[in-house]
Amino acid sequence: MTAKPQQNTELDIRKGIRSSVIGVVINLSLALIKCLAGVIGHSFALIADGIESFGDVVSSSVVAFGIWIAIKPPDQNHPYGHGKAEPIAAIVVSLALVGAAILIAIESISEIQTPHRLPEPYTLAVLLAVVIIKILLSRYVGSVGEHIEDTA
Repeated sequence: MTAKPQQNTELDIRKGIRSSVIGVVINLSLALIKCLAGVIGHSFALIADGIESFGDVVSSSVVAFGIWIAIKPPDQNHPYGHGKAEPIAAIVVSLALVGAAILIAIESISEIQTPHRLPEPYTLAVLLAVVIIKILLSRYVGSVGEHIEDTA
C-alpha cells in the first residue's frame, strides 16, 4: 500500500467541497422541516433542534470556505500556501458548536420552568427521521474527510 501524498489532489478537494455542499443542503432542508414541524406540532425541542441545524448550515459553510481558501496556491503574502485555513475552520466550527450548546442549555432550562401544551405525537416521527438522516450524513461526510485527510 503506497502512502498518500501530503497535499490533497484536486479530486480530493472537489470531494471535500461537494460533501460540504451536500451537508449544507441537507441540513438547511432539515432545519426548515424541524422548525415548521415544531411550530405546528408545539414542540420546543424540535424548534431548538431546527435552530441547531441552521447552525450546522453555518458550520458546513465555514468548512467549505476553509477548504476553498486552503486550495489557493502560495502567493507573496503566504509563501507556504494557505493550508492552515482548514484547521482554523475546524476551530471556528468547534467554538460555534460549544456556544450553541450553551445557548440551547440556557433556553432549555428557561422553557422547563414554563408550562406548555404537549407536543403532537407526529413530532417524534419527525425527530426519528431526522436522526436517521443525520447519522447517514455524518457517516458520509466523515468518510470523505477521512479519505482526503481533512481536519475540518
